[in-house]
Amino acid sequence: DCITLNGLQRTSTHDIARIAEISRGALLHHFPTRATLLEAAYSTLLEEEISLIDTFSKQLTRDGSAIKQLVEFIHGRYSGPLFKVTLDYLSLARVDQEIMAAVVPGSREYVERLNLLWDKCLEDVAINSARKRSLMNQTLFLIRGMSFQGIWRQDDPYFNDILSGWTDQLIAQLSSED
Repeated sequence: DCITLNGLQRTSTHDIARIAEISRGALLHHFPTRATLLEAAYSTLLEEEISLIDTFSKQLTRDGSAIKQLVEFIHGRYSGPLFKVTLDYLSLARVDQEIMAAVVPGSREYVERLNLLWDKCLEDVAINSARKRSLMNQTLFLIRGMSFQGIWRQDDPYFNDILSGWTDQLIAQLSSED
């Protein structure tokens, strides 16, 4: 919550202890360095996101709109705290190897679990897992790029049109490979 509200650079262990209503000593007992605390915070965020995506995937309809639903859901997730916090972490990790080492394991786990969820969503589509994952990554690259551009360009119709066009192309690709 502190990182989402204040950004990673402006979040201190003092702030976190205060918001968590624990002493700084208790915080440091469980997380002896800022890096271990940041790793745990990032991992928790990713686990929460995985849980939300997993819950959503269980509610997907099988009426042919599952892909559209999933793409819109993922876009919604990247319009919130996940993207903002991830951007902060990646910016810091670019110049801090300790933070990089802290975020890589959770990020890899998140992507692997997302791969499995994507496979599950597309289990009725007769293409191999590698192709499904390639299409998922293309979708994520587009959504992440839109989220990044959305920092300075507040234009929902523009982004909705792009996402709708990509979703149509994705569905067509998946249909043509059946």
